[in-house]
Amino acid sequence: MTIPSFPRNRRLARTIFPLLLGAGLVLSSGCARLSDFAAGATRIEKVQAAPAQYRNVTVRGEVVSQFGILGRGAYQVRDRSGEIWVVTQTGLPEMGETVVVTGAAEAGITIGGRALGVTLTEGDRR
Repeated sequence: MTIPSFPRNRRLARTIFPLLLGAGLVLSSGCARLSDFAAGATRIEKVQAAPAQYRNVTVRGEVVSQFGILGRGAYQVRDRSGEIWVVTQTGLPEMGETVVVTGAAEAGITIGGRALGVTLTEGDRR
């Protein structure tokens, strides 16, 4: 019966463990940035660039501005790539709240005399 050579295995473990630990740290720091976008969410900059292509799109971001007028409202959502106004008829979310919004993108909308540029007409909000 032979006994395995532990010194050799320890040397290997001392080499591989720091490499695996470093790789895990790199991957986990990259995942934090990926989590800024919900599964299936589209970057706002893409919607802004070609609104006609996004008749049913989902974006995720923080509510940074809002206003209401004549029973309608709009709030601005910001992700790392840009900002977009979302038109709603179901009430406004809280400032600073992170929302996931699905709706249709439109170019050149004006509400209450305020030109909003590319907007998203809210269909669903979580």
